[in-house]
Amino acid sequence: MAYRVSLAATAEADAYAAFERIRAAAPRHAEKWLIRLFQAIFSLEKLPARCPVIPET
Repeated sequence: MAYRVSLAATAEADAYAAFERIRAAAPRHAEKWLIRLFQAIFSLEKLPARCPVIPET
């Protein structure tokens, strides 16, 4: 069963802000980091139990 993963606008903005900080410090690695971040997030469509919701939320 596939699940639908959606990213809140604030989370997406935070990801791009982190990307900009990484790009300033390590420009050669920033794009790869961002791609892998989104791959990890959207892999939850097939493996949602990989990252369960924590009770503190």
